Amino acid sequence: MIHLLINFLLIIVIGYLFGKVMKLVKLPNLMGMLILGIIIGPHAMNLLHNEITEYSNQLRQFALMIIILRATLQNNNDNVNETKNQNQNKNKLIIFDETFFASLALVILPSFVETLVTTVLTIFLFNFHFSIFESILLGVGLSGISPAIIIPRLLKLKRSTSLNLILINATTLNSILTLIIFSTMLRGFNINLVFGIVLAYFLGNIVSKFFNFFNIFTLIIFSMFFMFLFGSLALFIFANQISSRISFSNSISFSINKGLKSLWFVFEIFLFVLIGSTIDFNIFNINIIIIPIIIIVIGVSSRILFLWQSFYLYRFLYLPFNRFPNCFNFDTSFSKEKNGQHLILACNIPKATVQATIATIPLNMGLEIGEMFHIVLVLSILITTPIGALLLDKQIAKKL
Repeated sequence: MIHLLINFLLIIVIGYLFGKVMKLVKLPNLMGMLILGIIIGPHAMNLLHNEITEYSNQLRQFALMIIILRATLQNNNDNVNETKNQNQNKNKLIIFDETFFASLALVILPSFVETLVTTVLTIFLFNFHFSIFESILLGVGLSGISPAIIIPRLLKLKRSTSLNLILINATTLNSILTLIIFSTMLRGFNINLVFGIVLAYFLGNIVSKFFNFFNIFTLIIFSMFFMFLFGSLALFIFANQISSRISFSNSISFSINKGLKSLWFVFEIFLFVLIGSTIDFNIFNINIIIIPIIIIVIGVSSRILFLWQSFYLYRFLYLPFNRFPNCFNFDTSFSKEKNGQHLILACNIPKATVQATIATIPLNMGLEIGEMFHIVLVLSILITTPIGALLLDKQIAKKL
């Protein structure tokens, strides 16, 4: 137990220092954490404690839980009073407003385009070696963007705008829906998911009435219950129920947000060190990685090009969502504000959290595409994480 704690502390301290070094050379700090993970991971020096490696998936889930809580609680806390004034039906989930549907539009259409392009490329570039099902599975796996990179950066902005809120919601929904679709494709529909959503809705409604007795520890216990038993969507519903049905007191809001920020400081380091530890350079050689790199670059490019042209054609492309007429009336609009457009594009590049979570699952299940799935997702982390983080940091810096 002592060795485990020492290992844990060393990862945090050295990971923090590696991050600082990257900052000094004008690179994102998470690159230092990834490099540390690669060095001490099981595929290199193998210095990680066995229990940390064994429970790495649970630790990554816990980190994702912190991200979802920060996104939903802080988002709704900034806007709950205004939203409540506009919403006459107290029993209606406030998450299902115009901001939510705009977020959903930004999730569904670009992800579908990237999945479709990736699937077609996988089928033809590998000469029909993999089945259509396995090719779609790879497309779905690549379509997830990283909340661990995007959301903490958006939360740095002191002034919450419509665009920021929509991007945070879109990023959260993208990662949740990607994991649900991926899991459903491999294991079939899970009735447990429906039960978790219903329970999260009603329990969140009940708990919110006693929120004055809440603290960070109580919140974490409830959140772990939903995250580990029912998944991220149930947690998302629960967190939104709490934050959208009450007006936070300043003391409770400050205490919880401060606690979540402190937890993220620790688990950000741990998350990216663990992601780095999954990277095995032994599986790479020049002949193997050329096609995966082509698939990643064209797939991400198709997503970006689709979004870029939608800045000018969004009223046609997002027609199904136009029953909510103010969906795209951002204070930083699609069609006029270049900084807003660049921020949206940058948020659709980085891949890390989702890909690290699912990279080895098809391989462990014995699917024919398993090894190639692992290679492509690991490469997507290595290629898009630094590029996406750099571009996001640049855009955030302009708005601070």
